[in-house]
Amino acid sequence: MKGESISLGQSSCLLIVGLLLGTVFTFGMQYWNENVTKENCKYIETQFIDCDIKKNRGGIKEILVECSNGERYSIDGVSVNVKLREDLSKFIKNDDIIMLIHPNSDTIVELSNNGVLLLEFDETMNKLDKEATVFHYLGLFMYLSALVGLVYFIINVTKKIKTKKMQ
Repeated sequence: MKGESISLGQSSCLLIVGLLLGTVFTFGMQYWNENVTKENCKYIETQFIDCDIKKNRGGIKEILVECSNGERYSIDGVSVNVKLREDLSKFIKNDDIIMLIHPNSDTIVELSNNGVLLLEFDETMNKLDKEATVFHYLGLFMYLSALVGLVYFIINVTKKIKTKKMQ
């Protein structure tokens, strides 16, 4: 039994999507989750206004923290745990908070309230680094998918050229 080949449109789509997602996963995540020092982070003292939990199929995608300085900062889903959620739920409007913000992604990498550390810098950076590594491998897989798309694209174009020559 002969297997079905993928069409020119499917191979084109696989090539384009594979290149696009491969680039975002491989290089984008490395940039957004780049390992930085505390000195490279933005230091922000402000007041807590509200927070909003954003979910996806796999759980919590991020927590958006709205501050009195008019900005919204996010806590990456890899850093969220039950204790952090409980601590955030105890916040009241205008509680003082101190944050370190990642310079490339505006992600909160350290959060404290009244001298209590709720989100610790080194732990957050380790989790972001692991997330970037997972996305790096996913990006490589997407590049492999793009290569498969390229091979089938060439096969399909070659078949079309041969068919036109025969007519």
